[in-house]
Amino acid sequence: GEVVGVDVSSEAIRLASSREVEGCRLAQASLTHLPFADGSFDLVTSFDVICCINEHGLAFSELSRVLRPGGRVVVNLPAYNPLRSEHDLAVHIKKRYTRADVAVQAERAGLTVERVAHANTLLFPIAAAVRLAKKVPSKPASEARSDLKPLPSAINRGLTQVLLVERWLLQRMDLPFGLSVVFVARK
Repeated sequence: GEVVGVDVSSEAIRLASSREVEGCRLAQASLTHLPFADGSFDLVTSFDVICCINEHGLAFSELSRVLRPGGRVVVNLPAYNPLRSEHDLAVHIKKRYTRADVAVQAERAGLTVERVAHANTLLFPIAAAVRLAKKVPSKPASEARSDLKPLPSAINRGLTQVLLVERWLLQRMDLPFGLSVVFVARK
């Protein structure tokens, strides 16, 4: 089938276009005003996007609108507002979610939630301790800086192994907490 990538940023569209992925069409648009007919897609995904806009309910409704009946939506969002940090300001995250928040928003948009789970659980204790120790600065987002930096390849390999263990766990159970909330819903 056809794959369509959407981003609000012209720079992101330019970068994606330079990759020349066969069978992938790109569109510059906002998640709150998708330029597609109702029921256009079998699968819609959104990874850490809804959290960056003010109209969360409208975004969930748009995902539902462009999904065909019986189609599925998969969304990843950052979890737990107490974990807000300067990184959130720098990357324009306006809200962090709980599993209940996500389920309510999805159901209001006419979706049937099939699964809501946490992800990035094994790294949660370390990340939460660091985030909770730092105060969210009161500076404007334009002055905020992310604390994420490129890591040595050995550390990246180790983190990949941690995520592979977590994937194995998620195939068997819902994890009780994590840095992210992931949900799958059906229209």
